[in-house]
Amino acid sequence: MTTAHATTSKNQKKVEANFSPALHGEVDELEALSSGLRRHLSAWRGANETAILRLGAVMARIDAVVERIERARVM
Repeated sequence: MTTAHATTSKNQKKVEANFSPALHGEVDELEALSSGLRRHLSAWRGANETAILRLGAVMARIDAVVERIERARVM
């Protein structure tokens, strides 16, 4: 390696990369993904709560039927 290889030229211009448009695009995509995930989780939470309420109602009906059967046996 010679000295010319090890030193930078003073006449050489540095190339500045402009990442701003690409970063703004990434920000937009991440915001869209985030809002979509929030909507998905909200819908899932609502469906989960509805399913739990329905399951509770079914279990209450089963308990009532079992109780009636037990009363009928005692008589």
